[in-house]
Amino acid sequence: MNAIRIAEQLGITPLAFERLVRGEVPEVVADKIGDSTAEALQRFVEGEASIAVAVRLNCSEAALQELRDALGRQGAIGLLIGLCTPGLLK
Repeated sequence: MNAIRIAEQLGITPLAFERLVRGEVPEVVADKIGDSTAEALQRFVEGEASIAVAVRLNCSEAALQELRDALGRQGAIGLLIGLCTPGLLK
């Protein structure tokens, strides 16, 4: 599946998807995940736990920080992509 089709499936633009894959969180991704800002999610990509992501995963901020540390930067980006998937953890 190419990037354009993946972006369509996520309901974001191909440019927003490209930016996210590079590690830059666009506002549209924050809107899809809900209850967060692009800046907060950017900090998550860079290594901090995110309250909004913890809420979406139904876990504590401390547990999310452990997960984030284990995943690394690329894994955090992948997790955000997964959270943009329609119907996931709603």
